[in-house]
Amino acid sequence: MLKDKPVIRISDASAAQLSQLESWLNDEYTISTDETKDARLSISYATEYSSGIGMPFIRFESVNTGDLRSIVSSYQLPEQHITPSIIKVIVGLLLHSDTKELDNKNYRMAFDRAHDLILLADCEHNILRANASAVSKLGYSEAELKEMNLADLFYTGAAGEDFISHICEQGRVVHWEYQLKTKEGRPVDVMISADMMNEEDKIFLCIAQDISVHKEAHRQRKQEEHLVIMGKMAQMIAHEVRNPLNNILLALSQLKARPKPEEEEEKTFLDIIDRNCMRINALVTEMLDPVRVLDIELSPVSLITVVREALYLNEDRISLRQIAVTRDMEQDVPLMMDKEKMVICISNILVNAIEAIDGPGGKIEISTRRSGDRIYLSIRDNGKGMTENEKNNIFNPYFTTKPRGTGMGMAATLQIVRAHDGAIDVVSEKGKGAEIILSLPLSQEQ
Repeated sequence: MLKDKPVIRISDASAAQLSQLESWLNDEYTISTDETKDARLSISYATEYSSGIGMPFIRFESVNTGDLRSIVSSYQLPEQHITPSIIKVIVGLLLHSDTKELDNKNYRMAFDRAHDLILLADCEHNILRANASAVSKLGYSEAELKEMNLADLFYTGAAGEDFISHICEQGRVVHWEYQLKTKEGRPVDVMISADMMNEEDKIFLCIAQDISVHKEAHRQRKQEEHLVIMGKMAQMIAHEVRNPLNNILLALSQLKARPKPEEEEEKTFLDIIDRNCMRINALVTEMLDPVRVLDIELSPVSLITVVREALYLNEDRISLRQIAVTRDMEQDVPLMMDKEKMVICISNILVNAIEAIDGPGGKIEISTRRSGDRIYLSIRDNGKGMTENEKNNIFNPYFTTKPRGTGMGMAATLQIVRAHDGAIDVVSEKGKGAEIILSLPLSQEQ
């Protein structure tokens, strides 16, 4: 009869949450929101914040006398773990300490119907109970599990000891990722939440979500992403290297075709070969730099010289697109730089500027100014500009809007600038061009 059902008091629940609990528990318990009514168990909803991120929890507290100030045992569970079976298991454990009641048909059905692995254990490493999912996933019978040391269920003993130590000292584990071990020795990826249910006897409940399928899907997705990136890199290498190689081969064929080329002609062809070999070398360096720690060798270097060499590397592209380049650089103050890497850095910015310009009338303006103890280098173009998303992601490795790009150029640029204790800023609007501003420190003597 209704009056024989234990009373569960619900607090801080929305109408939807209350309705859900009533549909799950009304058969065996009386649900009440009346604070004056005696209750054997309290269920409350709350949100805990960690690093600014809120996690919804449901807290269960059982009492002896109906006075909710006299808490006997409690349990707290992330709301995303909640299912009808999990709710019934926790309520059953908190309200029915008698072994016979815990083994009754209704309770056992809820315990075994739970899709997640459920283990009741203590700080002596004993496994007291295991549900059907735990038995099925791990391959042990419940009797075998009860004979085991809890730490031995973990794929490594150290992980098991770490888990038990934390739950027994801190009283709670929330969403920790571990690997359990099946009877055959296979790993099972799980996400475990656990809470101390009985402080006196040091008994805790573990609920483990099997995330093996999710992890495998994630691994496959990362592998596919890696293959896509490798494909893009291959396309980019083929595209980027083929152009300078064609120029080199063309220049060599012209030299071979003329037994005695004019000195000026010979110099032109050799310049083409030299410039394109440097482009290939810069490309290979750019590909390697984002994935390794930069070793830089500093020496006094003229910023004007660095800009001139970066322009020289891209002379063919600039001429092909008929882009007008203007320079307005203040006094040539030598900076402590790694010349080779800074040429690559500025060349990467120039490549982006060149490729952002589509059609006639292209302009790139390069200027410097001195302010305090820093030199500011500005490279401005009148190209297509960037969206907010493009600006926010421009320095992320592998982010690119180019059909054949790899997204490594500007990632390498940022790394080079930071290695020089510099900073980089992007000013752009879609359709209104872009300006990249480098800030580099002057040497202490200047």
